[in-house]
Amino acid sequence: MEEVQVELLDLVAIGTIADMVSLTDENRIMVQYGLEVLRNTQRMGLQEMFEIAGISSSDVTEETVGFQLAPRLNALGRLDDPNPAIDLLTGFDDEEVHEIALLIHQKNEERKEIVQSIYDEAKGMVDPERSVQVLAKEGWNPGVLGIVAGRLLEELGQTVIVLNIEDGRAKGSARSIEAVDIFEALDPHRELFITFGGHAGAAGMTLEEDKLEVLSDLLEAYIREKGADAQGKNNLFLDEELDLETLSLETVKSFERLAPFGMDNQKPVFYIRDFQVENARVMGLVMLISS
Repeated sequence: MEEVQVELLDLVAIGTIADMVSLTDENRIMVQYGLEVLRNTQRMGLQEMFEIAGISSSDVTEETVGFQLAPRLNALGRLDDPNPAIDLLTGFDDEEVHEIALLIHQKNEERKEIVQSIYDEAKGMVDPERSVQVLAKEGWNPGVLGIVAGRLLEELGQTVIVLNIEDGRAKGSARSIEAVDIFEALDPHRELFITFGGHAGAAGMTLEEDKLEVLSDLLEAYIREKGADAQGKNNLFLDEELDLETLSLETVKSFERLAPFGMDNQKPVFYIRDFQVENARVMGLVMLISS
């Protein structure tokens, strides 16, 4: 049996979380131990990134990786050459990794500005009469369109496709609500696309600009066929109802044993009823409060 290279588990954790791989079975175990390695990382590049981003390495969790570290590393590939990120993670030259960490920080700030600009433009193009939004324009950076589509999906509660138009072709990304399987909806119509691929919740595609209206109509027809269930926001799934009288801080903390949370291992969501809130603080456990 081969030995696990423990010194590489921090990279395993980053890659698994960033690529939204299922956090079950051996993946969850490797990420769990990888986060421990990451909290004590000797990688100069990561230490530099933590310092620039204001991240305390001792407090690193899967959320730190997913929402702070991974977006910074991905920013290079979205806007420019991704190879410096490899040098950052594997390099041992103080000056070099410092410069790369600064570059990554700058690219991430640039990425956020580009996302906001495209988001504002795309939001202004939304058609309230449509059940799905197909938004396309020249000059949009293709590397961030998936992020924009995801933000619009969260706000609108609709399936959204955002595409950049260049030389008569539209290329971009789709993000879909749970009730609409975007792959199932479009896979039978591959003749419409130059390239197409994805899964139930997301897809990437390239098609001729003059076929955008056909794409929109196809999705509208698919949603009508599926009925009302294919419209509206994602469902909220509750794991259990909790009895406030028997609930303790230790019970709440015990759920952290199920971590790391992520794809296919979501944080548990509970609800409590018939009570009055006197003080509220974020504890890391998601609760739906009703009175």
